[in-house]
Amino acid sequence: MILAKQNLINELSKQSNMIYYDGIANLRAVKAFGKESTEVRHYALKWSTYHEKEYDRDWIQFYKTAILNVIQVSMKVVLIGYCFYSIHDGAMTVGTMLYVI
Repeated sequence: MILAKQNLINELSKQSNMIYYDGIANLRAVKAFGKESTEVRHYALKWSTYHEKEYDRDWIQFYKTAILNVIQVSMKVVLIGYCFYSIHDGAMTVGTMLYVI
């Protein structure tokens, strides 16, 4: 999912850069003559689409990272809890717990 969004962002960036280059270098001056506002709107649409997809990808990455951190912390809490329970039961020593953690 993240890879698909990144590929779409790369394609949109490529298209936007081509439009930007055409405008700066006046490569399409004859075609665009008298339609400057249309070209500006077209470029703005490409960039807004690019930024929307980029924000979507960033939110997915944020949620993925947050979920992985919650899982990691949860597993550490379970491991420490199990170690304390084992020490209380006499099945593990403090030194073994420190080695495990």
